[in-house]
Amino acid sequence: MLIYFQLEGTLAKIDGWRNGYGTILLYEDDDVLKGFQERIPPLAQLFVEHQAHSSGILHFVLWTSLSEKGLGGSLQHQQSLIQDYAKEAFGVADSWRLVAQIPFGKIKEGTVLPDRVNAPIETRFKAFGTSKDEPKTFLKTVTTTTKTVKAADGSVVSTETATKTELKPKLV
Repeated sequence: MLIYFQLEGTLAKIDGWRNGYGTILLYEDDDVLKGFQERIPPLAQLFVEHQAHSSGILHFVLWTSLSEKGLGGSLQHQQSLIQDYAKEAFGVADSWRLVAQIPFGKIKEGTVLPDRVNAPIETRFKAFGTSKDEPKTFLKTVTTTTKTVKAADGSVVSTETATKTELKPKLV
């Protein structure tokens, strides 16, 4: 539940978007998700995660596309405030769930974006198998064992050779 000062700030933010060119509304169709879950029950929960990943990459592609055209956009999550209005205004299916909005428009001249403070990249991103002098992904270990059975007189009766191959992740 939004308390008054949160609602006031949110409404001011939404009102500021009126100066933009438009808003992209991003929906997910829950009927499609349910269809996948019913067809492949063992993976049902994974489809929820996959849907989130698909949405995330779509949001990034849209934002990047706007940016390449010289437009600014911001990913917003005000759906609880506009879901019902948008559903009625645009006649979207009941199975469609609003997940985000991207208001966009021309970036005002002189706009300075705030500096973002992130943790060092080394603490947020790990790459494995990236050394150009080392195998890219795995270390391969091959062990060959030979067992020789000899008779009492020292002659070879049989020889058995076993080869074992192991792949272990190479951590760089």
